[in-house]
Amino acid sequence: MSHPSYLALDRHALGETSPAVAAHLENCEACRLHLQSVRDPVEVPAWLDEEVPARSRSWMPMVALLAAGALAFVQFAPEPYVEQKGDPVVSVYVLHDGDVSTWDGGTVKVGDSLRLGIVPGGYSHVSVRSQGRVLYADALDGRGEILLPASWRVDAEGRSETLLVVLDDDPIPPGPLDSDAWRETLILTKEVQP
Repeated sequence: MSHPSYLALDRHALGETSPAVAAHLENCEACRLHLQSVRDPVEVPAWLDEEVPARSRSWMPMVALLAAGALAFVQFAPEPYVEQKGDPVVSVYVLHDGDVSTWDGGTVKVGDSLRLGIVPGGYSHVSVRSQGRVLYADALDGRGEILLPASWRVDAEGRSETLLVVLDDDPIPPGPLDSDAWRETLILTKEVQP
């Protein structure tokens, strides 16, 4: 069973409903639990309700003014130019039982969620494929490591999950790959179920 990404579930919780997500939620307890955890109110710390002494309040306008000045400086300061150097790097992040870790080449378990982080090394487009099917394709915006917004859940079929990550300077069509495109194949072995 393919699950919607956490981003799609969070959007659903905020009212941006999608028929596909709504249909999935009718049959998936795990995704309904995620939605409930997003909707549950967060407890406010007790110290927020405490009265601020009058002497401390006299500094508040000055602190607010300094904060506003710092924000204006940060907002209007020019962004430094950083050119990315080096080869691309692909990282796999595994969500297992609520804990996220970087995949170390070991096994993954059925039900784990996988998410990719990519340092594009100067490339501007990505495509992620599995068994010839495009799972994700888009332009890469940003510097440093870029976390793809999609995630994938490890299913019980087969003994491994194979992901092909393709990077290129131009949009990557779903058909045969350009020979100049950068590629990395990730084979994630599944833990054998008893």
